Amino acid sequence: MQSCQKDFNHPDQYGDVVERFHQNGIAVFAGIVFGMDNDYADVFERTLSFLHESEVDLAAANILTPFPGTVLHSRLESAGRIIDRDLNKYDMNHVVFSPMHMSPELLKQGTSWVRAEFYSRWRIARRFFRAFGYLDADTIFNALVPINAGFHSKLLRGPTKAHADAFESPR
Repeated sequence: MQSCQKDFNHPDQYGDVVERFHQNGIAVFAGIVFGMDNDYADVFERTLSFLHESEVDLAAANILTPFPGTVLHSRLESAGRIIDRDLNKYDMNHVVFSPMHMSPELLKQGTSWVRAEFYSRWRIARRFFRAFGYLDADTIFNALVPINAGFHSKLLRGPTKAHADAFESPR
């Protein structure tokens, strides 16, 4: 996590942390960024497996976005890795740089695949029933279900559906 200057994060402990939150009646919303310089094509399946195994309740899978004016943007610009300067695409959904270990299209497809798999109907249903073990019904019906359903609905409407369909898991 040093590449993100997040030395306080310990990924090897995330599963235990999620479990502790659940034991205390707290749902977990994971924010994930794909496209880091140490990400390879297997990152998508590994991440999805972790999300399911650790029983994360919600997840936002995003594409690394080197916003202008940041150190990341300067570094990628210096390396000639910025491939799109249309600021309308600097939204964590478009690939605007060349990833180090995969093509821009693979980064887009893999991210879309994780979103589609995580928010599939049967995965939402599974999270719904599991949540009764640690969340109160009001939280489940007023937060967990609507947010999961909203992500699912957005995926069905958005351009990421075609990308997810085109991506084949490295299984």
